[in-house]
Amino acid sequence: MKKSIKTKKKYASALKALAKEREFAKISVTDICIESELSRKGFYYHFTDKFGLVCWIFQHEFIDQVAPEIEAEGWKVFEALCNYFYRESEFYKKVFEDPNRSEFFGNFCKLFEPIARKFTQKYFENRESSEIFTNFCCDAILATISRWITDLKIVRPETFTQDVKNALIDFSRYILLIHGEGDDLKDDLAVRPY
Repeated sequence: MKKSIKTKKKYASALKALAKEREFAKISVTDICIESELSRKGFYYHFTDKFGLVCWIFQHEFIDQVAPEIEAEGWKVFEALCNYFYRESEFYKKVFEDPNRSEFFGNFCKLFEPIARKFTQKYFENRESSEIFTNFCCDAILATISRWITDLKIVRPETFTQDVKNALIDFSRYILLIHGEGDDLKDDLAVRPY
């Protein structure tokens, strides 16, 4: 293993250990360096700030681990993503609750975008529609997962992914109905009070 990977892993382990003890907002780069027994100069050589480190953790632990054969299979990737966040929920709950989390949110979308693009290009003929839906997916997925992970009664990932799938199916049926393309679905669509 390259020395830089080992160094980054030490910073990552230190950040995760600190996040078990305190709020994410109260963890400084100095704290991470003391915990890891590494230098601030080294930290800033690799990362812009602690959210840069969180992005590296996400890249290393999830994005780099996505098997090429499932990259274009949207539900499989979504299930894998939810399983990852559930396993790491103690850590990411702290990240998502930090008022300064917007940097991670923006970088999450940049990291996840190539995977989302492979999925959307498979189903959209129009490149512009594909790009819009790719951005929508990245934003919606992160917002939904963030809300799920910070919930006091977090449900298991299997339940969460099925709930999301059901909501999207219902919404798709609704879209078809309002555009007059889903007359045969009217009997299947439950009447909603909203």
